[in-house]
Amino acid sequence: MDPTPPAPRRPRKGHLPAWVVVLTFVVLAAAAAGGYYFASQPKNGIRVERLEADAAANLPPGTDKEKVPAWFAAHGITDVGDLRDTGGGKIGYRALVPNDTYVERAEIDVSFWYDKEGKVTKSRFERLHPRMP
Repeated sequence: MDPTPPAPRRPRKGHLPAWVVVLTFVVLAAAAAGGYYFASQPKNGIRVERLEADAAANLPPGTDKEKVPAWFAAHGITDVGDLRDTGGGKIGYRALVPNDTYVERAEIDVSFWYDKEGKVTKSRFERLHPRMP
């Protein structure tokens, strides 16, 4: 018989199971992606695609130019200006709509042109990223 008593066993250090580590990573990655998605949505809810589709349905080429200011007003766009040619003649309407998100500053340039008979000829919808002052 051996006169020395057995050495006391060290308690095993508790490691996290691999599935807990993987699950934590997946949850954090999903939360980050979801946060970025919601932060990149326009604060005012206005999307270029929706404005463009609505204008195509309600102000197609050939529409009387008098309907354009009413369309702007129906979308809550009140700061509407004139588009002018190089000679200073009025050739359309233009508005810049704020379209900021929590990630970036932006605005939507909405323009409608009309001909000499007062009929809409074309429109343009473009999301712009203005320079910081």
